[in-house]
Order: sequence, then structure tokens, then C-alpha cells
Amino acid sequence: MSTLRHYLRLHQGGGAVLTLAKACELLPISDHVARADLLEAGLVRRYCGRQVVVWEDVLNHVRGDALPTDTEQAAPRPSAPLPKRYSV
Repeated sequence: MSTLRHYLRLHQGGGAVLTLAKACELLPISDHVARADLLEAGLVRRYCGRQVVVWEDVLNHVRGDALPTDTEQAAPRPSAPLPKRYSV
């Protein structure tokens, strides 16, 4: 993969979709240990026959954040009411 293409993928931030191999290269542990860990954590998905990960999922895993399972919904974010611009 070209350096520019790699840079552009990482520049996307957490939304970047990386191959499993590329994600393992970026982690500060050996590739085979990273691969086993990501597979065990259930972060690896299949896309068009390739093993890929969403970088944000990998970062959350490294930080120790729990990922919502398929049966769980992410908690809604609290939001402040919008200010009324016009009185009725």
C-alpha cells in the first residue's frame, strides 16, 4: 500500500477501515499477538472476502472501552433543548 493511501486512511480517524494486517502493523505489539487479540475480541469483520477492522473499534479495545453487543443499543447522548428563536 502506498504511503499516501495509508496516510489518507488514518487521516479519516476512527472511521477508517483497515485490513487486519495493516491494523496489526500499527499496534505497538507483535503482529501475531495483535492479530490473535483482535480476532478474540470479535473486532474483525469480513468485507468483500477480506478481513477488516474499523479503527475506532480497535482504539476503543486498546483503551478498554466496552463495545455494545448486537443486542445492546448504545446509550443515547444527552442533549440540551434547542433555543427558541421566535416566539409564537
